[in-house]
Amino acid sequence: DAPAGKLVLLDRAHQAEQKLREEAQSRIIAKFFRAYFANVHGVYRARPTHKQRLDFVCQKKAIYDRDLKIVKDVIKPYADKMSREAELNARIYEELHSEWGIHRIYAWELTRDLGYRPGPASEVRPYIERYLDQYLVAPTADGRFAAVEGEYTFRVSKMHRAAYDTNAVELEIIDRFAARIEDPDLRAAFRSYLGTDLFLIRAANDTFARDSGIRSVYRELANNRSKRFDGFTYWADQHFERAEKGYVVVQRSLDELRAVLTQAQQVVDNLSKGRL
Repeated sequence: DAPAGKLVLLDRAHQAEQKLREEAQSRIIAKFFRAYFANVHGVYRARPTHKQRLDFVCQKKAIYDRDLKIVKDVIKPYADKMSREAELNARIYEELHSEWGIHRIYAWELTRDLGYRPGPASEVRPYIERYLDQYLVAPTADGRFAAVEGEYTFRVSKMHRAAYDTNAVELEIIDRFAARIEDPDLRAAFRSYLGTDLFLIRAANDTFARDSGIRSVYRELANNRSKRFDGFTYWADQHFERAEKGYVVVQRSLDELRAVLTQAQQVVDNLSKGRL
């Protein structure tokens, strides 16, 4: 059935497009690690020429860990009493209970909306309390907390989840590279959400903002997210070759083509039974 076959081929093209995008992401991220680290028998050893910048990442990670512990302590009583009734409340509940959500509140919202800059440990607590009370949640009559109704809260609840979904593959790729870093402190820094921020959110600030290498990687990853890849042509090139009169299936791809035909027939069967 032609429509069913087209549907299966569209799915194959989408999978091929995702593969091409991931391969491009991996190449871009690999450039950074090659520049900053020497590959010594499969282990990434920091290059001495980049010691200052890499030390800076470890320093930021130490402050980040210190601040995040305080942020989690402040958030916990709010999170424990957060209502899950209504969609917005459920989203903010998830936000306050997830490592990614808490990271984004600290690394994004406190900086952008309240102007927080990491300093002495005592300074982060009033910022996070102010953020929760003024921007995110409000007490209810039954002693719980509910999300503050408004465009800001709705946007934050969607933006954080979307940011994770959009960058999930890049997070995995960065983690695979970072897992091979020799120095344990650097490895922990680059495997944290703080480390991935260097690549995914903004070209970092302070020392890294002045580094052309990290800015280049950041821009390339941003462009790669919106770039269009021809998944169908890639898939077809893998499984067909040009012949005198058109194209023929390559021998190694017979199982793949049988799978396409089988799936197409399953689509037809499900349509006839009203399952799709």
